[in-house]
Amino acid sequence: MKKKLFLVFILFVMFSSCKNKDSKESNWIIELPETKNPTNLYQWAIVKYELSRLRDEPEEDSKIVNYLPEGVIISIIKKKDELTKFNNKNGHWFYIDYEGEKGWIFESFIEIFNSYDEALKRSEEIILGNKIKN
Repeated sequence: MKKKLFLVFILFVMFSSCKNKDSKESNWIIELPETKNPTNLYQWAIVKYELSRLRDEPEEDSKIVNYLPEGVIISIIKKKDELTKFNNKNGHWFYIDYEGEKGWIFESFIEIFNSYDEALKRSEEIILGNKIKN
């Protein structure tokens, strides 16, 4: 019991001596550079269906910017947080880059990978598989 009281006394003295009563309390501001969630960085995807629509905005009736070929690799820039229903499927809209062209594509039209090599392998399977069928 004496040890606990002594420890509490020491802690009290330490904390009370650290605070200078003559100075105003400081608000510390530490500025850190913006960081992105690692799971959202450098994600890649392939387009699952021929002529999938790349849209100007993340909306079903938004202007179509381009039609993407099946199997092409796209880089994911960001994901819209809200879950949306599109073509009777729930999912997210992804803002992507395809050969310098940027736009929105719905989740059900892409297959997402964490590395470029994984996406490239899947892309080759799709593209070469389609050539063999034709």
